[in-house]
Amino acid sequence: RSSDLLTELHKKRGELAQTVIDLNSQLQQKDRDIQASDAQIAEYLQTIESLENECQDLRSKLQELEKVNQVLKDEYDALQITFTVLEGKLRETLEENQDLVKRWMAEKALLADQINLENEKDVKKQQNRLQKELAEAAKEPLPLELDDDEIEDRKST
Repeated sequence: RSSDLLTELHKKRGELAQTVIDLNSQLQQKDRDIQASDAQIAEYLQTIESLENECQDLRSKLQELEKVNQVLKDEYDALQITFTVLEGKLRETLEENQDLVKRWMAEKALLADQINLENEKDVKKQQNRLQKELAEAAKEPLPLELDDDEIEDRKST
């Protein structure tokens, strides 16, 4: 019975030794897997850090662009206000110009009417003077001295 027990113990010892070898092999494989996972984790952490840096750079650029955009919006608003004011001034100036042109034209029309009246008065005065001169000239007898030839010519006509 002792030899059976000893055989059994050797057998058990062999089985346990094989189990230890198998477990050591599994442990080594798990260590390799852990090392591979650790390497992949380190790579992922590096990628995460790189992406976080890139994200921070993009946030900074976005803030800068938002500032520039706000400046441009402010400038646009200021230019729009200036344009509106200038447009109003232009409209007022054009209206004032039209009013001045109308007033100038009315003034020139009045002046032309006055000049025409004065010219008509001058023409009437001149006509009256000419009529008086003609009337006076018609009252005065004109001495006519006719040559004999002229008398003959008048008689024949």
